[in-house]
Amino acid sequence: MQLAVDVGIPERLGGVDGYCIYADTEGSFVGERISEISSALVQHLQSVDTEFKSDSLSLLSRITYYRLNDYIEQLAFVHSLEQIIKQNNKIKLIIIDSVTFHFRSFTDYLLRTRLLQEMALNLIKIAKDNNIAIVLINQVTTQITTQNVATIIPALGESWKHYCTNRAILFWKNGKRCVKLVKSPHQKSSEEYFSISTAGIRDDEEMYQNEYISTQNDNNDNTQNEINNSQINITN
Repeated sequence: MQLAVDVGIPERLGGVDGYCIYADTEGSFVGERISEISSALVQHLQSVDTEFKSDSLSLLSRITYYRLNDYIEQLAFVHSLEQIIKQNNKIKLIIIDSVTFHFRSFTDYLLRTRLLQEMALNLIKIAKDNNIAIVLINQVTTQITTQNVATIIPALGESWKHYCTNRAILFWKNGKRCVKLVKSPHQKSSEEYFSISTAGIRDDEEMYQNEYISTQNDNNDNTQNEINNSQINITN
């Protein structure tokens, strides 16, 4: 939801001034929640730019919502995206939340693999042809290895992850929300802590403060070591 709202940020403020298509397969899209996020974004933008005059409803009007009730509707939606984009060339983001939901109950795995491959190739083509970001939310499941060790894997299997250009995993670490970039052609793998509030997704200030204090202490230790080393060199 945060991405869907942020796509409307003006270019002069570092945004793309675009529109978003939000496809909901799980029925988890809550109007009140995205309204809170939109209102918080408007307040933030007005605090950094007094000339920003848009309101929350203006940002929300840039989001087109689709409720997809089964995998047939999901496939039909993907096939119709080209025509939808032609009607609005300012669409910059497509979100499918989640791409997994309607395919997890499949017992015919060959059919599931074929349908997912076709959908993935269509989405890749749409993204490249129209210079649009497509965000696919995947679920995870637990897999027991031969050593009886539980590991977390993508719900659609290992093959699905190869279709995505960038992959990020959300998880809990040290009691905090964390996101890890695990695949990207342009960025190295890294982790960042974040928090979720009524205003939306934000940096985890507590973790950053702790990291800052730790860095400062490390710097002080390094400085002291440099002083000691200098004294030793002078003595020698």
